[in-house]
Amino acid sequence: MAALTGNQIDQSYLGLIKTTDNLALTATAKAITDGGGGATNIEMTNTATNFVSGTVDFTGSTVSGITGIAGLISGAASESMISAPSLTSSAATAAGQYGIAIGFGAIASASFGVGVGVNAEASASNGAAYGRDAKAFGSESVSIGENAIASGANSINIGVRGLCPGTASNSIFIGTSTYSTTVTAQDSIAMGNTSSALGIGSVAIGKDSSASANNSVALGEGVTASTADTTTVNLLQIADYANIDYADDTAAAAGGIPLGGVYHTSGAVKIRIA
Repeated sequence: MAALTGNQIDQSYLGLIKTTDNLALTATAKAITDGGGGATNIEMTNTATNFVSGTVDFTGSTVSGITGIAGLISGAASESMISAPSLTSSAATAAGQYGIAIGFGAIASASFGVGVGVNAEASASNGAAYGRDAKAFGSESVSIGENAIASGANSINIGVRGLCPGTASNSIFIGTSTYSTTVTAQDSIAMGNTSSALGIGSVAIGKDSSASANNSVALGEGVTASTADTTTVNLLQIADYANIDYADDTAAAAGGIPLGGVYHTSGAVKIRIA
């Protein structure tokens, strides 16, 4: 560092830092310039320093005494991130590469896992858990909601206390459940509070609906589908009935009714077979 000692004032003053008005600092911010009046990006008062433009680079510096601005920081694994431990009394943990863990006790222990929320946990690769106590235990599974659990590979659980167990790969549950009423077989779908899809490839849509047989479909509140490869409803209503009134199969075919399609003749229900 060059010293001013031994240098003539007229040859060294340009390197000095000063206030823009050449007067002492006060409570009013003043621009800081070099000795020739050249601008900097700093303003100062006798109690504060302001960076009014440009870039402030702290690379290689240790910054102390700053509180209240904690955010995301690097996790334990490479390319991972967590909410800063100072934000919660139980620190988040990202032990999987590319993992993200945000919130009290949140865990992303597998690669590409995401855990967001109080005790949310993504412990399988590419799993994502969002919400209080949400768990994504299956690879590429997603759980959203309080106590939602997705243990089956490629399963999706949205709601409260829903469960997609390990046996229910490729399954979907949407609604509020009690863990005992949910999807339990692979390739199954349950939508509605306390609905359940228990058969392989089964679908249950509606509150308290249940599809217990393989490839069965239950449609409507409280409907149970217990016969394989069938669709069960309590009441079927055809909205466009006035436009499917045909005298016979020939007329129905001309009207666009496909083979196996339903039509009626003055209220008598028929199925087109020719």
